[in-house]
Amino acid sequence: MSVKIETKFMGFFVILAVILLPPSAFARSDTNIVDDNLNQAAVFKEAMDYRNAINVLERLPDDLVDYKTAQYLGRLYYLVGEPAKALLTFEKIKEKGWYDRLYLGLIYEAQGLFPEAAESYCRSLGFKKTDIALYRLAKLYYKAEQYKQARAGFEDVVNFDPSIRLAYYYLGDCCFKLGDYKKAYYYFNKCMSFYPRNKIIKMKFALTKRMLGKDFFVLAKKEKDRKRKETSLAQYQPQTGSPQVSVGVALGIERFTFRCGGDFSISDHKNKPFYGKAGKIYSVILKDGHFLLYDYDRKIILAKLNAPGDIDGGSFAFSIFDVTYGGGAFWHKKIDRVFRGKLKAVIQSSGITLINRLSMEEYLYGVLPSEISADYGYEAIKAQAVAARTIAVRNVGRHKEDGFDFCSDVHCQAYQGMSAENELTTKAVDATRGEILTFKDKPIEAFYHANCGGVLRADAFGDSDYLNTKTDSVNDLLPESSYRQETWFFDGPKTFCSKTHNSKFRWQRVYDNEDFLLVFGYNMKSIEKLLPLEKSRSLRYDVVRMNISGSSQAIRGDLKIRNFFDDLRSGAFIIDLKYSETGIPEMLFFWGGGFGHGAGLCQEGAREMAQEGFDYKSILKHYYPGAQLRREYR
Repeated sequence: MSVKIETKFMGFFVILAVILLPPSAFARSDTNIVDDNLNQAAVFKEAMDYRNAINVLERLPDDLVDYKTAQYLGRLYYLVGEPAKALLTFEKIKEKGWYDRLYLGLIYEAQGLFPEAAESYCRSLGFKKTDIALYRLAKLYYKAEQYKQARAGFEDVVNFDPSIRLAYYYLGDCCFKLGDYKKAYYYFNKCMSFYPRNKIIKMKFALTKRMLGKDFFVLAKKEKDRKRKETSLAQYQPQTGSPQVSVGVALGIERFTFRCGGDFSISDHKNKPFYGKAGKIYSVILKDGHFLLYDYDRKIILAKLNAPGDIDGGSFAFSIFDVTYGGGAFWHKKIDRVFRGKLKAVIQSSGITLINRLSMEEYLYGVLPSEISADYGYEAIKAQAVAARTIAVRNVGRHKEDGFDFCSDVHCQAYQGMSAENELTTKAVDATRGEILTFKDKPIEAFYHANCGGVLRADAFGDSDYLNTKTDSVNDLLPESSYRQETWFFDGPKTFCSKTHNSKFRWQRVYDNEDFLLVFGYNMKSIEKLLPLEKSRSLRYDVVRMNISGSSQAIRGDLKIRNFFDDLRSGAFIIDLKYSETGIPEMLFFWGGGFGHGAGLCQEGAREMAQEGFDYKSILKHYYPGAQLRREYR
């Protein structure tokens, strides 16, 4: 009975409120009408229903078609393959910015008006640097066989956004066509780590090696060895008092080559140890289940050892040659690395596993400069030190089945050893010694990433009670409507991590059919449907469905989606699939934000917080609001 009475009174108050409202309250403003139509169009567009999105906006009276409506409508005309309508719509915009000039460039290019397209891209870049304008401008020169200009253009692309892996292929090809085989080799070699099965890249890489000739590589090796022998390897004071950990620094290798800064021993605990000399280069090769220790220069066997083999240089560092770092990622490289502590070589089914044993704090000395730049501000670096230590303490034994605690890549934390150490990052580790973040008295999974793009995510790896989904600011709100969520990728919110406006905060990718074939191995016209499905509150997609030549594939999870689409910077993006006038897919666009998964500490946001005067404890509180700071050891 009480519910019915309450309902009646509620109805009475609603009627009374309506009676008391002024007549103007019933009239919706022009602004509201435009916003409603833009939002409805954005809903259709996200579902890849461009035609219905156009119909929604075309219904608006001419006097309500404002600047933002014209932009959106022009973009839709371009995507459905109506460049003439798109051009007319953008030309009506009086004060054109970077966005309008960019789309005019794309429209001119679709019409085959290449000089006009190049001019528009240049004018867009005069307002703001974007991946798309830089890439398409370089591609115009490449198609026109103006390889000198194309090379300069693709260099601009990778300097602005090194994550665009395909640009390295075109750089290699431009260098090859210009006769610069040394540079071509460098770029094609890099591409081989990105696209190891691509037949075109393999063929061009092999041809480049033939053009350079064997003598080039012999001389290059001699010069490399000379520099290695001249490199000094420091003596250091081993740290004590923190737990000992082990790091897998090389996996599945057949051999490794090294130097030690001092005299060292290598032992299998069965035979008499071998004592090596300071500064000399040695190689260890796996053969018939044993280790063969070679004199690198004289190419003679010095010892035969069983596994495992322990290498101990006391307080002298080791240099390991050609350690693979960042396999497959755009930062992939093979370089010499210097390590503290002891080395251990074990034999596994995939080959030799090389393990570095050292203290927890020494391990962090090599992690911090590998994960964050030393110029990010001392308080931000201290916050990073606490986060990195928390992950390490929580994840000791993560690779127990492999024979060590952590790998040296981003799966655990990037670790480049003593060669990466920096005075300021080491100071930050020492200043926070033993400090970790906890929740319910246990170390948290203290996620961190380069740039959240403006929105932090609490559910990247399942809901975390100590994280919040929120903007990377003090009190800004998340965009709610479909249109505002879309324009968020173009306008960019004002957040801690937005201050640099670099390619980590806002990025794009564009693929024409030539690009798509190189990366994915099939023609773009095979795409029957590309549909983003599930999206989190942080604007990151969790499921994207792709229908290709009658088969349907659902790509699930942030990392799988990013890897599938050529290693995108993040899962926060919008997709545009552009069609020809005959309805065939011919270009694919990604408009994205952020670099990484978006959970926990945003490194570029932490840098700005440090610059604004926040200390490391306040920074940690912002990014891990439900966690507590605790000293695990002293």
